[in-house]
Amino acid sequence: MTRRSAFAAVALAAIAALGSQTAALAGPKSSETAPTISLKGGEPVLGASVSFSTTYSNVKYPAVEVNCYQNGALVWGQVGLPTDIFKLGGDSSPWLSNGGGPASCVGELLSETWRGTTEEAMTVLATTPFAVSG
Repeated sequence: MTRRSAFAAVALAAIAALGSQTAALAGPKSSETAPTISLKGGEPVLGASVSFSTTYSNVKYPAVEVNCYQNGALVWGQVGLPTDIFKLGGDSSPWLSNGGGPASCVGELLSETWRGTTEEAMTVLATTPFAVSG
């Protein structure tokens, strides 16, 4: 082996070693799936009960928030657990007060961060928009 080829072999070995160290520093690739949320059931209507299918992992305090809008104005909203059932429009809301009608709604899967009894942050993990007939 010539000096030049010996140097090249050492250089390639060093580069390969550096590459494996970089991969080790990056950590293992995650096999986790991305968080998702989807509306269960068929076409929702005002006053109907709806629930959501969710997938997530490593979320200590998951929540679902549902907000409905008419002409860009919030007319009803509720926050609950991913397993909760939500009554669209609730028992008293601007949506019911103004006579109902169609609304554009969105369900959001959230991760809440708490310090003691104080909520510090809510991070949106996934969303699902849906239309509601009134």
